[in-house]
Amino acid sequence: MGSTGTNLTLKKNWDRHRVTREECEDVFFQKPFVVRSDVRHSRAEKRYYALGQTSGDRRLFVVFTIRRNLIR
Repeated sequence: MGSTGTNLTLKKNWDRHRVTREECEDVFFQKPFVVRSDVRHSRAEKRYYALGQTSGDRRLFVVFTIRRNLIR
């Protein structure tokens, strides 16, 4: 499974939160890592949220969905 993000989404994440794509991806490979279903916002497609931290010890809250085996 890989990840994808549009240039607009990546720019928005940087402008609003100062978070890079690499940091978002890094959270999935570090501990602690907690994933839960986001039932409240999953009307059109299943959404999830993850709580974790990067290898640089930055704590992140990441919201994502899975489309065609890609994390978006």
